[in-house]
Amino acid sequence: MTYEHEFERDFLSNYSIQMEIQRYFKTIWTTIETESQTQKKIFVFERITREDFEEKSRDYQLNNNDWTEHLQSIVGFSKLIHYIRDNYQKPIVGHNCFLDWLIIYDKFLDRLPIKFQDFQQFMTEHIHSALFDTKYLAFEMKTDLFSSQRNLTTNTSLSSLFNLLSSKTYDQQIFLKPVIEILSSDRYQNQTRVHEAGYDAYMSGVIFLKLIYFHKQKQTARIESNAYQTIFDICLNDIQMFKNRFYSIVNCYVPLNRNDQLNIKKKRFQYCLVLEKINQDKIEIESLIKQLISYGFIQYEIDGNFTRLYLFFQSEHGQKRIMNDYKHHSIYKIEKFKWFKHRFLSKYSAGISILLGGICIFLLVKSRL
Repeated sequence: MTYEHEFERDFLSNYSIQMEIQRYFKTIWTTIETESQTQKKIFVFERITREDFEEKSRDYQLNNNDWTEHLQSIVGFSKLIHYIRDNYQKPIVGHNCFLDWLIIYDKFLDRLPIKFQDFQQFMTEHIHSALFDTKYLAFEMKTDLFSSQRNLTTNTSLSSLFNLLSSKTYDQQIFLKPVIEILSSDRYQNQTRVHEAGYDAYMSGVIFLKLIYFHKQKQTARIESNAYQTIFDICLNDIQMFKNRFYSIVNCYVPLNRNDQLNIKKKRFQYCLVLEKINQDKIEIESLIKQLISYGFIQYEIDGNFTRLYLFFQSEHGQKRIMNDYKHHSIYKIEKFKWFKHRFLSKYSAGISILLGGICIFLLVKSRL
């Protein structure tokens, strides 16, 4: 195999190729030679015994120790990512971390593919850990999470969730409490350092632990550990349905598993608003839709009289924004969809009229007979 030497950084590519070949093929030894005339690099493959391979490997390490250390220093953070890819199998936790995984993939694993399905396939095949997004977990648990709180925020940002789950209100409600300790020598013991990477990771971990215990508590009144599982393992197993999903404003979530797409389709457009003019005039549909598409992906229907617009959303976020922006609008009024009020009478008014008319005619004819 030959290729031209064009860049000064090719020494690292040469080394990486050699190491990968020797990593997977224990009876093949590779060396790199340079043609005197063309100056092209040539990989030389030599089939040897496993014993010779081990001996050559030992000699190479002894004679190239400084060079190996230099290359390892260049690799840097990639070593950690490759270790996670190849060996790590424990849960990996982040907060609103979909973009983080895209960056990790692009910078340390491979160039991002054009198709999202290819990204899904790689992550599924090579990352064996369960990935959890605490913002998505909070979104799924929002009904229970925010139902009993009074003056606390319903914001699911990292610091807001951390403060919420660390408050006395929730401390009194949760009987399943994970033990979380910080070493006395750690500078995070008595200091808050929001937006510092280490402290943000700590907050994500605390939120994750408290959320999974909180979720399990809502499922059962009593949990006991056994010889095979700790309470943490039991709580962790109970949220496996939420793994490998990332929070999304547009969709309910972004899945790493392609089969998970079916669940998204079932949840689509579960939020609906009804918009109409205050004076009951016809709606200028074209100009209005141009304004509404800025709120995210929306589907809409308009009634036959062009006086009422039905807006369907994939997430609650877009619904809340429109409700707030149109709350005191001078032209339009907007409210949440109510089936009996907005659909039943309008959809079945003609049928009801025909039915009542038939009953009246029947009674009239019967009375004359």
